[in-house]
Amino acid sequence: MKIAVCIKQVVTREWQLRVNEQKTWIRDQDASFELNEPDAYALEEALRLKEKHGGEVLVCCAGPVRAAQVIREALARGADRALHVESDALATADAVTVAEALATAIREENVDLVLTGLQSDDQGFGQVGVVLAEKLGMPHATIIMEVQATESSLRVKRELEGGWFQWMTLPLPALLTIQSGINAQRDHGGEEERDQEGCGPARGAGRPAHRGDVFPRKGKEDPDAFRNSRGGREGAGETAARGGEGVVILVVDEQREGKLNRASWETIAAAQQAAAGPLKVAVLGSGADGVATELAAADAAEVIVVDDAALKEYTADGYVQALAKLVEAEQPSQVFLPHTYQTRDFAPALAARLQRPLVTDCVAIKPAGDRVTYVRPMFQGKLQADVAIEGPSPHFVTFQIGAFRADAARRGSAAASVREAAVAIDASAIRQKPEAPFKEAKQAVDLSQAERIVAVGRGIKGQEHLGLARQLAKAMGAELAASRPICDAGWLPMDRQIGSSGQTVAPKLYVALGISGAIQHLVGMKGSRTIAAINKDAEAPIFEIADYGIAGDLFEVVPALIAELTK
Repeated sequence: MKIAVCIKQVVTREWQLRVNEQKTWIRDQDASFELNEPDAYALEEALRLKEKHGGEVLVCCAGPVRAAQVIREALARGADRALHVESDALATADAVTVAEALATAIREENVDLVLTGLQSDDQGFGQVGVVLAEKLGMPHATIIMEVQATESSLRVKRELEGGWFQWMTLPLPALLTIQSGINAQRDHGGEEERDQEGCGPARGAGRPAHRGDVFPRKGKEDPDAFRNSRGGREGAGETAARGGEGVVILVVDEQREGKLNRASWETIAAAQQAAAGPLKVAVLGSGADGVATELAAADAAEVIVVDDAALKEYTADGYVQALAKLVEAEQPSQVFLPHTYQTRDFAPALAARLQRPLVTDCVAIKPAGDRVTYVRPMFQGKLQADVAIEGPSPHFVTFQIGAFRADAARRGSAAASVREAAVAIDASAIRQKPEAPFKEAKQAVDLSQAERIVAVGRGIKGQEHLGLARQLAKAMGAELAASRPICDAGWLPMDRQIGSSGQTVAPKLYVALGISGAIQHLVGMKGSRTIAAINKDAEAPIFEIADYGIAGDLFEVVPALIAELTK
């Protein structure tokens, strides 16, 4: 089996970010760099597949000269060969540019399998893997927790939201994006010694093959060109308009087994804020009439139903095929979607197929004259970027869970009309074959739907103290969750983790016990309506976003709270 693994060099998580004078990018001249952590999991999975099935592991990196550092590290970890698509402009390029560069290199290798990390720790687009699959013409599956391979196919376990999983079969060649935590990283001899450029000695790994003739698209040669208009496409001349005749926003909502994801109403609220023209809502599935009736309560021009037996079970191929036809028929100016695991699986491929820009994980909309800009987190939430989209419409935008309130979505004075779209689905073109979703543990819960959450961090000190947090959660009618160190230690299952590598939540009440407030955790819960924090350290960052804070010993405060709540 010949496996290609896409890797990226990113600034270290510990480095203090500084913005350049133009406020278009970070000052990275004096930064320290490392291998993108999600990509390390993809590399480890490739090495394990090679050990089991034989073959070759090829690492591919698109980036500047300094990215040789992480290529050498990948070779030291066990990769057989490396390809370096070398260009300074690729250091900060958009997802489509990077995917096109990687596709040009990988296409010549005739690989059986491509693995990528779920997203990068810097720009965090979460698009490159799926766009790359579209460029290579491969079926894909995302957020993978287990891989079973044969000579001609894969059976993979996808992580869904809320503690749900799903096995899926797809033919080779294929592309998978690997979930962080899928495996334990092997010891590869420690970090390489770095010089000022972040590149140390190759340690006998050999030099990677360079593909210096692969560059960004026309108009992108200037590394600053895309920074001021992320997501822009070649021939850009139009900008996302605000209001005006003919401007239509299409909201694609999400349902499973006839139940709407709460984020669907949040996305409607976002669209209502942005729209000065008609708003349409679309829902896909088989037998989705009940969901359509529920959505018809929104203040919208109409609800469009794409109903087909081939859409009964979600597949990326099915949704891309259906939505590509729907978007081409409806000709909206913008397409808004909730930033869920499902959307992350199909939206990048949909935008790439239609050759339109996609901006992901947005948290706010800013009016800017006759256009709008979108605000999205970068560098694991340490910075926020204002993104102006250029190029022909439609523009695709996804919104982070909790960024807008579901109860802020306006209801209409009368039910919106419901129309079934005439969209034909070719079931034979769907390459993913899903099995029924399941939960591995009875206690698994969809934290994104919880109204109250009690979360614990390092301050809980030991697993034996979790009972105290459980008592508080029970007294409050809340779900129990945790920061990453608690789940990494095995004190709580991974489906209870909140943060950049866990779930994103937006409950009415979030109680943080002994959580310092590292940015990786804040990214996953800052959309909570009310945040209460208990921490001994009065300077803990969690207090900067908390509505209520107690600087005290949780082992004294929590029992008092439980006593009051149970009176």
